[in-house]
Amino acid sequence: MSLRRGDELICNICGSHEFTNMNNRTNVKCVGCGSLERTRLLYLYLTKLGIPKRGSRVLHFAPERGLYNYILQRDPTEYFLADISPGSYQFAKGVVRFDICRDIDSLPGNYFDLIVHSHVMEHVKCNFTYVLYHLHRSLKPEGWHICVIPFCSGYYDECLGDIGAEEATRRFSQADHVRCFGRDDIESTLGKVLKFGKAIDVTKDFSPATLREANIPERSWRGLTADTVLCLRKYDMKLLQRPNRWTGRIRWLEREEAASLASMSRDNLQPRADTAISGPFRSAAGGLRLLTNKVLPPGTRVRYYCRLGLAGIRIIMHEGWRSFFSKMRAWLRARRAVRNEDK
Repeated sequence: MSLRRGDELICNICGSHEFTNMNNRTNVKCVGCGSLERTRLLYLYLTKLGIPKRGSRVLHFAPERGLYNYILQRDPTEYFLADISPGSYQFAKGVVRFDICRDIDSLPGNYFDLIVHSHVMEHVKCNFTYVLYHLHRSLKPEGWHICVIPFCSGYYDECLGDIGAEEATRRFSQADHVRCFGRDDIESTLGKVLKFGKAIDVTKDFSPATLREANIPERSWRGLTADTVLCLRKYDMKLLQRPNRWTGRIRWLEREEAASLASMSRDNLQPRADTAISGPFRSAAGGLRLLTNKVLPPGTRVRYYCRLGLAGIRIIMHEGWRSFFSKMRAWLRARRAVRNEDK
């Protein structure tokens, strides 16, 4: 076992200066917290983004000791730790047994502020798209999915059947792996599911001095590697459809129109004489409203504003300018509320 100590290298997670070998990689595993090069790079991105924030809900698969301690210090409201073999994490409290293939669709929707995992997807013995979809479904719209998915040379390869340890090691580099994400056809595999940049260069986010000091080797700096950190938002999952904000606003407008029409019918209101709007114009406005409903696609910006303008004309004709300005102020308040929901 090789052991390296020097003041020029430091684990950016726990502060240790001692590193040892891991498989065929020399001096990459921190003796203090067990972090690897990918763990320390993932930590850099968490701190750069300032997440998780206090009071967040965090989902962490196969928790690493150093990241576990860091996230606990951030004081999350809920910290859900999960793995298929919870007994492997004696350092962490409350790790639950979680079979990703069987349990992933039980996660609540729009719930987590942060989802973290590293080198998990190559172990999952089911369709990886299914897993990623449900992870992003459970993410809040403003949440983050920070993960390390190892990329290898060549093309995508997968086998969910029992092929034996020797064959799995030959094909996937490790006996308990079931797939490898090849760089040569990444656009046809993972790139069909997630939106992420393929020209990775971490030196655009961190200086070479910072990376060297954290013992992150240059082989991990550029391109798709086994240590590449993906920083994803909810709708970077291509199978999730971002809500159409105009649909929500049209629904609000329709509710307002229905309530106003019901009030007019109840009070038997007639068009006001002081609005100076002629009968033919009122007929034209009614016809235009019917035409808008038939021609313009629902849930679109143009339909929303056409409906809004016609609603304004109807309010002026039947209720007067004072009611119009009052409802316009209510619309502005509702618009701000809808925008806040869309963020």
